[in-house]
Amino acid sequence: EHRFCKKDIEQAKVIGQVDNKFIACKLPCTQNIDKDIEEKRNILVLVDQHAADERVRIEMLLKEFCELKLKQSDRMDIDDNSALQPSNSFVETIQLKPSNKIILTFRETQVIERFESNFNKWGIFFSTKSDSISNTTTSFVSPHFVSSKGGDHIPLYVTHLPKMIADRCALDKRITQEIVRQHLYWLEETGGIGTDFNANDDLDESRDWGIMIRKCPRGIIDILNSKACRGAIKFNDKLSLQQCEELVAKLAECDFPFQCAHGR
Repeated sequence: EHRFCKKDIEQAKVIGQVDNKFIACKLPCTQNIDKDIEEKRNILVLVDQHAADERVRIEMLLKEFCELKLKQSDRMDIDDNSALQPSNSFVETIQLKPSNKIILTFRETQVIERFESNFNKWGIFFSTKSDSISNTTTSFVSPHFVSSKGGDHIPLYVTHLPKMIADRCALDKRITQEIVRQHLYWLEETGGIGTDFNANDDLDESRDWGIMIRKCPRGIIDILNSKACRGAIKFNDKLSLQQCEELVAKLAECDFPFQCAHGR
């Protein structure tokens, strides 16, 4: 029995495409025959071309999404009004025009108020006022939520979202509400324990995104996974030998080459 590792993929010799679905590779392998005897041989493996390209794409998206923010003076404008990126967000954020209206219970708004800074770090900002009744630029820090009875439903306006998911949320505004609700219940359940981190921690640069993403709202990860899946090479896509070699080489550069984008 052989346990595969990243080094195996790095040493893989690509043979070619099989049935327009898989990439056949020859991997060198050292197997212990006896206590003091080792046998070197090759193993033939088939790489799922869709899963491989999907893995490459999701790591690229996650790394891009989790890049820590530049200093305020180096940040680029996010819209035509030259509004700067919010300083308390770890990810690139874009202002929604118009804001995305969501409906929450009073208890849910209390949870958001308690953990508002956590939402802000992931590029999600709220206001209690809609664009049509607000005459001033929306503040990055939302005002206190309006007091109400426990059973009431309260409109809340999402003014900013991470740039990499804003397009999907604009197409279906229910997605925004699902992301917010899912994350607020997770924060409430955990009490916020283990959900925060210091952006200035001295972490291994290549692993920053892997640490950050564990604390990211699940709905954001789902959208990025979906984007990686939709853009990846599909079954029945014909690949040349060079394309096969390039894909396997990119897979070898991944931090988690044996994990599919859906966590399986």
